[in-house]
Amino acid sequence: MILVTDFDNTLYSHSDPQVLINNLQVAQSFRQAGNKFVLATGRNASSLSRVLPDFNKYFDYIILDNGAVCLG
Repeated sequence: MILVTDFDNTLYSHSDPQVLINNLQVAQSFRQAGNKFVLATGRNASSLSRVLPDFNKYFDYIILDNGAVCLG
């Protein structure tokens, strides 16, 4: 299974930092079950790394800059 999620106000709540921590724990379990977890965001890598410095370890694929940059 492949799950694609947005970042702002979906995976990450601007008002409650604990939401991101909880969501990443669930995502890790999802990935450990053999699934793929993909982030699709309008943010660029620099902006994302200010909120989640080691973001590349949580996702199998990352789509940044509204689709202009794709990382695997």
